Amino acid sequence: MQTPDGDAGITFLNSTDGTSLACHHQGSGPPLLFVYGALADQTYWRALLPFLRDNFSLHILERRGRGASGDTQPYAAEREVEDVVAAVEHIGQPCNLFGHSSGAILALEAARSTQLVRRLLLYETPVDTSGTGEPTLQAGLKQTLERILAQGDRDQAVETFLRDAFGAPAPAIEKLKGSPRWPDHVALAHTMLYDATVVSHFNGGEIDLADFATPTQLILGGSSPREDASGTKILAAALPDSRLSVLEGEGHNGVYTAPERVAAIVRDFCALE
Repeated sequence: MQTPDGDAGITFLNSTDGTSLACHHQGSGPPLLFVYGALADQTYWRALLPFLRDNFSLHILERRGRGASGDTQPYAAEREVEDVVAAVEHIGQPCNLFGHSSGAILALEAARSTQLVRRLLLYETPVDTSGTGEPTLQAGLKQTLERILAQGDRDQAVETFLRDAFGAPAPAIEKLKGSPRWPDHVALAHTMLYDATVVSHFNGGEIDLADFATPTQLILGGSSPREDASGTKILAAALPDSRLSVLEGEGHNGVYTAPERVAAIVRDFCALE
């Protein structure tokens, strides 16, 4: 795996179940911890970091099963929440926490489990707190991925995940398959089961957020499809201390398509008293 430019080092910490987790760090200032989503590793944040490293001490958690982090089995979504809490507590002081997509679910749940999250930033959280039992990911996706991966067809598994979880059209998938990024996605194919588990585990049941006191910044791409936007809008209505910023013209990955705009939101929100 590549290392983000300006990476000052890597720290290892242990989660509650003893799993070794890698955390990359750079910059100086108040701590800001990042948690990425599906088919990503710590390089996901590369475009954003240069716009924040002069303002924050940046910490990028390498999720279990990726990069230099361990991968204790059997997998459970609760263990990944504990991983984020362990990273927050390892920092040792109140910190800002930024989660993207399924990583935003983990960040939200971690913030509900520790008092050390000062401010929370969530980019397009695929969560349903309505209690309707309608998870964002299509029913049966996890089982489909398990079957395909058991057959050893990692390429097909990635294609299926992109199509069924993100609604990616066939031409876009074919274009991605011809890009240098495709081998990295295939290498992370096994972790798609983790993200499918996270989304399904924390969906379909009503989550009481009325007493959630952590100030929260919600970010939504203005061009994102309804499915990506729905969780953010639900959270905007459910969280008592939240604000919503819409990145017009951007989609689910505004973190690297519009890093300056995202960084401005981060700086402004984290500067609030």
